[in-house]
Amino acid sequence: MAVTFERKPFMEHVTKFTRQSVLVVDAEELILTFLTYALTDQGFQVWTCRTGTQAAEILREHGSEFGVALVDVGEGANNVRTIRTCAPHLPCCAMSAVLSGSDEAELRELGVAAILPKPFRLENCLHILRSIALVAK
Repeated sequence: MAVTFERKPFMEHVTKFTRQSVLVVDAEELILTFLTYALTDQGFQVWTCRTGTQAAEILREHGSEFGVALVDVGEGANNVRTIRTCAPHLPCCAMSAVLSGSDEAELRELGVAAILPKPFRLENCLHILRSIALVAK
């Protein structure tokens, strides 16, 4: 049985973004696929990778093209730390299903612009991306 994705106009009320590239870093293929479809539908250019090391490679070559990174921190802040070595000023939004107070404090010290708890609603993700884009202008 084939799985198909049906595009529905459930987000018509959300302003579409243009010329905004997002780097999504997550080990889960389902999250990468969901965010690719959803954010592309909202006008973002989406690049995906599974690790901070892969993100660093992408950023070394195309770093100036990105407006924000959505970074899974489920196993600690290493992905953000790695991204910071290549793109110290790139706004990052951390995503995590489980986050302790000390983890949150460490992420704030690394300059994370926002923390998006998993599971999340697409509307919340878009609100955070919109807020980060306004601050970065």
